[in-house]
Amino acid sequence: MLYVDNHQTCAALIIAGSTNGDGPYIYLIIGNADTLTVKGDLTQTGAASDIYFQGGSLCYLQLYANYIQNSGVFNPTNSVVELWGSDTIKGVTTFNNLSCLSTDDKEMYANTTVLGSLDMSSGSLDMNGDTLTVNTVVNPNGYVVGAVEYSFAAASTFLYPVGSINGNTGPGYVTVHVTSGTYPAKFVVQTYGDVTPAPGDYNHCVSHCWQFGVLSGSIIATLTFDYSKIEFSTSDEPSYVIGRWNGHTYVAQSSHEDTVNHTIHVDGVTNPSSTYMIGIPAALPIVLSSFVASTHAADGVTLNWSTTSETNTYGFYVQRRAENTTVYATVSGLIPGAGTTLTKHNYSFTDAAVSNGTFYYRLKQVDLDGAVNYSNEIKLVVTGVLGVKEENAPRVFSLGQNYPNPFNPTTTIWFSVAKTEHATVGVYNTLGQFVRELFAGAAEAGKYYSVSFDASALPSGEYFYRLVTPTRNEAKRMVLIK
Repeated sequence: MLYVDNHQTCAALIIAGSTNGDGPYIYLIIGNADTLTVKGDLTQTGAASDIYFQGGSLCYLQLYANYIQNSGVFNPTNSVVELWGSDTIKGVTTFNNLSCLSTDDKEMYANTTVLGSLDMSSGSLDMNGDTLTVNTVVNPNGYVVGAVEYSFAAASTFLYPVGSINGNTGPGYVTVHVTSGTYPAKFVVQTYGDVTPAPGDYNHCVSHCWQFGVLSGSIIATLTFDYSKIEFSTSDEPSYVIGRWNGHTYVAQSSHEDTVNHTIHVDGVTNPSSTYMIGIPAALPIVLSSFVASTHAADGVTLNWSTTSETNTYGFYVQRRAENTTVYATVSGLIPGAGTTLTKHNYSFTDAAVSNGTFYYRLKQVDLDGAVNYSNEIKLVVTGVLGVKEENAPRVFSLGQNYPNPFNPTTTIWFSVAKTEHATVGVYNTLGQFVRELFAGAAEAGKYYSVSFDASALPSGEYFYRLVTPTRNEAKRMVLIK
């Protein structure tokens, strides 16, 4: 047994017990409130090689090099492990208190839990693709490279000390202020030094992106992104917006910026399982807020779409394909876009040359530089739309089951109304919390309406969609499986 009393220092230390666990047993015990400083490598080898910390007060293990646990036991009770060098830790997966106190880069090679306090006073801690689960963070001046997991037990605030060493290095902290939720809610955050997926313009973005995930429970929170210690443009900063990746593009979020402290805030976010980036509006491509198709006996198929923002948009083409082919045909001329704007724009096109059958429509969006993007497709069944009197079209209140169901990540919802009146179609989670509006406006009797729902940014689970008019409402269940 090796017993550490007071403060002792060694150049390196190998604790070598028997390989089969039958003896000899080698114990390293650090006494009550005492400290062991290891200037070289600390190695545990053999099944009977254990490290313990004794007493009611904290005991300290100061490491200046590597700690390799090939086998044996590390019991973290009453301990503080301090990393003072460019340490590499392998084999140990649980710490009581862990302190990163040097400017050096440190590394771990396993999913690791810090039961007490994580002190990130300096330097970086690279998890090498693994996750660090924490309970408390103090002195956030350094940063963790990799996923940081924290469990919210109630409405509270937690700072994720995340950062990157790839691309543009440095900390990009995120503070999550949870206002309500279903607890415990496990929430994980990490950041990358390159914006991935790519934005519309790298040159006018903050040099990091952030990835969020909800592992269990649910939350509604304010997110605060701190870009003060990473690369950004002071000339662009007054125009910064934050974009959320929806599986196809970055959608500009309602946010407010603090150019003094170099932070940007997004309020009222529900389960933000997505990637976020910061940049000027021109860095965000076109954002479709709705794409709706309907049939009318006298006209054919009418497509309406809206954008909440556009970047460098030349215009749109409407494309159609039949159910038995994968080839799209362009059925419209160029419908001019709005260039670059953060203002909502509405567009419409009627396909009068369609016959009866099942068809899919999509938008082909062309930028001024020639770049081409396509929207999600929407499905529509056309029955007797040409040469048939209008009264033969449906005049009933009906909400169809989404198709496909279950789905990933897009599905289509059909509905009709008995009389012309205002209608809304909204999506809700199992808590009854509003998720997204799919349709809002005047719905005409005698038309089928088809709306597309893209759940790329949402977690798997059950959702409900509801059709509401002043006279009736109906809801149905759908399941997202990723």
